[in-house]
Amino acid sequence: MDIIKIFCIIITFQLFLLSLFLITYKKGNKTSNSILSAFLFFNALLVLNILLKNSGVPAYSHFPPLYLIGSSTYFILSPLLLFYTKSLCYRDYKMRIIDILYFLPLLLLIGGPLIIHLLGLSNTYLDRSNQMGALFQNWFYATMYVLLWGYISFTLLTLKKYRRGLKDYFSNTRTINLSWLSLILIAFLLMLLVDGVIVILRLLGYSPGPVARQLFILSLFINLVFATVLAFKGLRQPGIFTGIESGLKYGTTRLSKSKANLHVKNLKNIMRTEKPYLDPSITLNDLAEMLSIPRRQLSQVINDSLNKNFFDLISSYRIEEAKQMLLDSNHRHKTILEILYDVGFNSKSSFNSLFKKKTRMTPSEFRKNGQLSTI
Repeated sequence: MDIIKIFCIIITFQLFLLSLFLITYKKGNKTSNSILSAFLFFNALLVLNILLKNSGVPAYSHFPPLYLIGSSTYFILSPLLLFYTKSLCYRDYKMRIIDILYFLPLLLLIGGPLIIHLLGLSNTYLDRSNQMGALFQNWFYATMYVLLWGYISFTLLTLKKYRRGLKDYFSNTRTINLSWLSLILIAFLLMLLVDGVIVILRLLGYSPGPVARQLFILSLFINLVFATVLAFKGLRQPGIFTGIESGLKYGTTRLSKSKANLHVKNLKNIMRTEKPYLDPSITLNDLAEMLSIPRRQLSQVINDSLNKNFFDLISSYRIEEAKQMLLDSNHRHKTILEILYDVGFNSKSSFNSLFKKKTRMTPSEFRKNGQLSTI
């Protein structure tokens, strides 16, 4: 049996199985699991479409638009990937009626081949064996891939916005920044890029032959790995973290200058006396409870009065604490790794990066220079 057909059978079976498992899975975020299940299901249909076409199913010769319509399933996958990303990022995410607009390109790309067929022009535009048909299909796929890159780029921007939002809530973001999802989205882009290379070669008048076949197998392999990892990582998403709010708004009421100044004074006092920043898991909610003020007011004070976000505020105090410990002879026996954990960091790379940004020296250089200056 042809290797492409074998790949298609394996991928289709696995995707359908994963989709069924997710839709019946009782734990975790039900909204996210449902969207991911739908994504895997339609991905399976996309691969099944390729399998049936390559198997010479009569329906594809009797109804020429069928394969192009099946390929348009990408425009179900891309919005679902965006919705899935939003469901992981925002705890208050709900699909809205207006989200139907994301599927508009799907209707346009399905409508084109259907209209051509109904007008009796299938032999001219949907048959790749003639020049006009090959040109139409190449431009069809070229348009499709350009639009798909737009969808994934928008999804990556959504993820970037979420990461900025994390810094308004949390002091440590390494385990909840969804870095794994970025890699998966990039893998999806890579799959589209491999498919797009074949289209570009055809648009330029080349007949790739064996090259196209190898690229197609590579695309199928990426799809298999991509979908499997997506399902696996989605299930392993920490249950204690359910995302952030879609916007930390202050509301229509702004704090008066005198009240804001009072909050700043109390904030600085509690940071100096109780050192809550030493807690590696401190959050905006925790600090607001210690100050006995609404977290939205605290966020407003940090952003507007101190010109920082919560993450930067806590990090600045941790860096200052680390500087003191590095210069204190009582802590000279401690390693830099021990000190970074003592001051509340849980990542060596994050600590080193922030420390160098603040002091223009690495922690080792800072400690060495401090010791030299005391001699």
